[in-house]
Amino acid sequence: MEAISIYILKSAGLLSLFYLVYILLLKNDTTFQLNRKFLIIGIIAAFIVPAAIFTKTIQVESQEIVADNFSITEGFTGPISTLQLEEPLNGWQIAGYIYFAGLSFFLIRFGFQFISLLKIIRIQPKSKKTGITILHTEEAIPPFSFFKYIIINPKSHSPEELEIILQHEKIHAAQNHSADVLLANLTTAVLWFNPLVWFYKKSILQNLEFIADKETVAKNISRKQYQETLLKVCLANFQPALSNSFYQSSIKKRILMLHK
Repeated sequence: MEAISIYILKSAGLLSLFYLVYILLLKNDTTFQLNRKFLIIGIIAAFIVPAAIFTKTIQVESQEIVADNFSITEGFTGPISTLQLEEPLNGWQIAGYIYFAGLSFFLIRFGFQFISLLKIIRIQPKSKKTGITILHTEEAIPPFSFFKYIIINPKSHSPEELEIILQHEKIHAAQNHSADVLLANLTTAVLWFNPLVWFYKKSILQNLEFIADKETVAKNISRKQYQETLLKVCLANFQPALSNSFYQSSIKKRILMLHK
């Protein structure tokens, strides 16, 4: 238990270090693709580096231990009783039980969110275009994507808005941003006790939206019209977990980044 606890603490500490570097040097930079790679490398390093085991061989000369005046009475056939003492719980064990309880909770929640998202995808009518499956829904939910699936409500948007939204979500789908989202959510489940890991996840999701915003506007789309669509869609409250949504809570930050 102690070895596992030390590994988890090292992982949390290393991820925190990557986050601080991101905040100090990269957060306000517009090289979003580079930021994406840095954040993913941070997660991979946080779980691989602490697992590296460095061993050192130490040779110790063997010594014979001779016990003087020690005798064993032959013919002794009486029962030998052994006393088993239960070791009391130490701090590492208590911390380990608390950690695994939290890990179980967040993994179960992740499982329910994943199943819920798959149900939304499964029940919607589908139409496939250029390798991406577009699902039309009548539910009052904002548009979002999950890998090669884009879910959208055509009745909630004008044709111009639909074109903008589809361009945005196609970038998420083409660049497999959903893989980053899943990795970020699993990381928060494993390192749930570290407050910085939740901010790390938020930075990953926010940076993915910066990428999609930047590349959408680059496709000869009016920046003003894009911002108006962004503000309109943000009025919707529901966003399925584990998805890339056209709407994210950091609307002001996204608009500022568009102007940068």
